[in-house]
Amino acid sequence: MSNYFKIKYAFAFWIGLTLISCGKDSEVFEPYRDIGQIDNLINKINDNTESYSFNANVESQIVTSTNMVVTIPVGSLLNSNGEIFDGQAKLYVIDVVSSGQSILTGYSTKVEGSVFYTSTLMNIDIRSLEGDQMKINTNNKISIKHPRDKDKVDDQSKMYFGTTKSSAFIWSELMNPGGNYDLSIGDWEVVGESGSIFGFGYKYSIDQFGWIGIGNYFDNSTIENDKFCVNLPELFNKDNTKVFFVFKEQVSVVNLQPLEDSNSTFCGLIAKPMTSEGWYFISLSTTENGDAYLGYLENPNLESNIFEVFPQKTSIDKISQFLYGR
Repeated sequence: MSNYFKIKYAFAFWIGLTLISCGKDSEVFEPYRDIGQIDNLINKINDNTESYSFNANVESQIVTSTNMVVTIPVGSLLNSNGEIFDGQAKLYVIDVVSSGQSILTGYSTKVEGSVFYTSTLMNIDIRSLEGDQMKINTNNKISIKHPRDKDKVDDQSKMYFGTTKSSAFIWSELMNPGGNYDLSIGDWEVVGESGSIFGFGYKYSIDQFGWIGIGNYFDNSTIENDKFCVNLPELFNKDNTKVFFVFKEQVSVVNLQPLEDSNSTFCGLIAKPMTSEGWYFISLSTTENGDAYLGYLENPNLESNIFEVFPQKTSIDKISQFLYGR
């Protein structure tokens, strides 16, 4: 995943057409809570949201800049009163395409201490042009074709739905995704005004808006969690810094937490998959005068458990380029 994607994606195209949707329920992911001014820096880097206008009166198919295909049937949207919505609306999509970009969600991909190892993570929302939140008609779902490399998909994958509540991020496993949410893997051809778009990856349906993750856990029967710590210079602390353990070629991230007795040391329990292409420690920091800092350590020798990272002062644009290039 070495392509560099700008945080606000370019406008793609949409055409009239048909289709389906997805759900929730089960175990809860480990939440991550905001801890200070560092969140202001992440907000300045942006949330990489794409937006597309469409008419809910027409069956609409929208192709994003990452070639994700979102199909919105007529009658699939409900307003706040539970009535069919048939006006102008906007689709908002975040397709996380790199491990660095995953940092910008601010949340770990962990469930009860186990890392959820995923190459597919996205957020979807639809609102009226006035900003009113839509709901999905569960009798007429929305369908998604989510492209991924063939070596990054797994026919045993689990499917998760994510929501935020009280500054925490909560993931729930979707029950029977193959049956209830039409989850499958395969090829597709989408015919539009500009010609055909061919893709391969996950195909699924949704019946609610929010975060969707598709992937699997590490095999905890063969992999043990190890505690890893990162030491930073004294300038950097829990109020102005976040530190992440990032898996290369995936979008899985573990937020390291500051030690109570050492503001500049961040630690976390991490399971190391033998199949991983590598990993990073990445730190993002901002000082009171607004200076931004980026620190990273690539492919450290994980036989050790304590590491030193030395953040360097840089610009928000350069941080963005770095994260989207991971």
